[in-house]
Amino acid sequence: VEYTYNPLEYASELHCMFLERFFKAPTKLLFVGMNPGPYGMAQTGVPFGDVRSVFNWMKINGSVRVPKKQHPKKPVQGLKCTRNEVSGERFWRMFSQTLNLTPEEFFENAFVINVCPLLFLDKSGKNIALSTLPAKLRNEVELLCHELMLKTLEILQPHHVVAIGQYAHDQIKKMLKSESHLIPSNPLANKGWSDIAKKQLSEMGVL
Repeated sequence: VEYTYNPLEYASELHCMFLERFFKAPTKLLFVGMNPGPYGMAQTGVPFGDVRSVFNWMKINGSVRVPKKQHPKKPVQGLKCTRNEVSGERFWRMFSQTLNLTPEEFFENAFVINVCPLLFLDKSGKNIALSTLPAKLRNEVELLCHELMLKTLEILQPHHVVAIGQYAHDQIKKMLKSESHLIPSNPLANKGWSDIAKKQLSEMGVL
């Protein structure tokens, strides 16, 4: 890891706007992802927050600073970023288009967080998934993340927790000593991801 981006700091204006508008406790349903993508939360401070969903659907707007140290291949441009975060776009599109919900309708009953709020890059600028960090570093990061997650869960008191991907599922199991619901994390590996996720959520009885 050569670069660590913390969007809770440099994108704090957008992140706080997201919390002020949509963080409602208790909630019925909590979605949990792994950590930010370079063109999603790393740009907007919003979990799975691809720019178009944040700006056009959630109507969140504001300024974003830059990390103290950023890779030239992965610049933080905030809402001016033109690159697409595929996982974020498909996640929010499922609710905004497939289920035809407004942000207010979605967040009235649900919320979204990541296990870890940090983005990690190597020397070349390649994204390092939290699950692939060296074991010692990953354990240190996970200890801190678990503390944050448990506080968040204590406040939100969700009826159901839905993990987006196996890593998030495993971390929730570690923390809560119980299983979470699981939907796939990689939309590129699943044709019709929205339909798959919708079907699974329906079968879980949480839709």
